[in-house]
Amino acid sequence: MFKDYATSALRNIRRRRLRSWLTVLGIVIGISAVVALISLASGLQSAIENQILQLGADRITIQAIGSGFGPPGTATVSEITEDDLDVVRRVQGVEEVIGRIISSGDAIYRDSRNNVFFASLPHDPVQRDLSIRYSNYEILEGRMLQPNDRYSVVVGFNFFDREIFDDKLRLRDTISINGQDFNIVGVLERTGSFQTDSSMVINEDVVREILDKPDQFSVIQAQVSNVDDIELVAEDIRVDLRRSRNVELGREDFQVSTAQDTLETINTILSVVTYVVVGIASISLLVGGVGVMNTMFTSVLERTREIGIMKSVGARNKDVFYLFLFESGFIGVVGGLVGILIGGSLALSVEYIGSLTMGPGLLQANITLPLILGTIMFSFLIGALAGTLPAYQASKLNPVEALRK
Repeated sequence: MFKDYATSALRNIRRRRLRSWLTVLGIVIGISAVVALISLASGLQSAIENQILQLGADRITIQAIGSGFGPPGTATVSEITEDDLDVVRRVQGVEEVIGRIISSGDAIYRDSRNNVFFASLPHDPVQRDLSIRYSNYEILEGRMLQPNDRYSVVVGFNFFDREIFDDKLRLRDTISINGQDFNIVGVLERTGSFQTDSSMVINEDVVREILDKPDQFSVIQAQVSNVDDIELVAEDIRVDLRRSRNVELGREDFQVSTAQDTLETINTILSVVTYVVVGIASISLLVGGVGVMNTMFTSVLERTREIGIMKSVGARNKDVFYLFLFESGFIGVVGGLVGILIGGSLALSVEYIGSLTMGPGLLQANITLPLILGTIMFSFLIGALAGTLPAYQASKLNPVEALRK
């Protein structure tokens, strides 16, 4: 029975090909936007998740935050220091602790000036090796910094590949950072992380010298001995730091987070943004649904005599209802299929452009089977709902009056 409804609906759609395609257009636009946005948002979420997990599921990050208390404009940041690093090191379950300084400075290369980010590399051999491994540093050209290098720098891939300055940086060139000349001794492989690819690496003692920070850190990373205990260790670190920094619960001037904490926060933000954007794009689906409804009302008027003949030869009200319902549903499905093709193509095009401009892996189009099947079902639902009222109107036509028209 339903096969007959579907066959008849497809035949009627082909008969009114031009009108059907014009009706489909409204759904195509909405579905294209929704598919493209959802696939890109999902891909971005996966890329960020991979980036965060690369930082290590066994690592805890400690950094300073503004106190946030007092009149506006008076909030201060109580920096993380060597004393805090010692406190974290003594917490049970912490295997190794690394302090890093991450800052920005005014850089001049030849006649071009720009603001650049740089990160410190510890002097201690163990911490140094861990920092290199944690940051996924691999040398593309030249060499990695040696502990005895004074005014040498290793630059991220983006300085070598792109024109952050007027000219691309090259090995053995000299660049001035905060008034100090540095010799470029190495270029890092592309990591896919914008933070790593667009920053420079300088030995810690030199960073302290040019920033005049004798014992401060921007961030502390603690590696736990058992990843299953990471939340317990993180809580112990909070307790000990509150005690050593003399701050009360809820008024901390520091933040302790794990990779999972960061991931949950980012996922929440991305989900909200995705819902809002998809909600805006779905307005076009509403317009498409109105178009389907208008087309089906017109179809009922044009086929009034046909409906009368169907009823006179034994068609029931529900037969007429299902016929028009399936027809409107199939219009939605056709719009959905075309929208998936266009939306998927748009998403893949954005991914390709993103790989050229920002590097591979950062912007991805995640077009999954559940997304495709869900979109088709949703398209059918939009079409069917839009056609419900016209189908009901057609089913209630009096056969005698319909034959007179």
